[in-house]
Amino acid sequence: MKRGVTRADRFRDSAVIALLAGGVALYLYAYRGMAAISDEGKIIVRPGEQAFDQWIRYYYMSRAGMWLVAAGVLVGIWAFWRYKKNRKALQETDLQA
Repeated sequence: MKRGVTRADRFRDSAVIALLAGGVALYLYAYRGMAAISDEGKIIVRPGEQAFDQWIRYYYMSRAGMWLVAAGVLVGIWAFWRYKKNRKALQETDLQA
């Protein structure tokens, strides 16, 4: 009996894609925000805000994006390990039967 992909496998794969896509999007948004602060040599900030405060917010946003990507990679490794473990266990029970 050959086992297909289960709903749990699909859910783990969806979580990986969501974490990776969210992390990359957050990182790119922060990167673009940091680049926009200094556009053509002029410092551009929102009214009532210091340029450094704005840059620090984008910096932490980019770090959060990197952590989301790292979490996505770890969840991907875990999901692959679970899939292989479950598939191997099913194959062993098929051999015994």
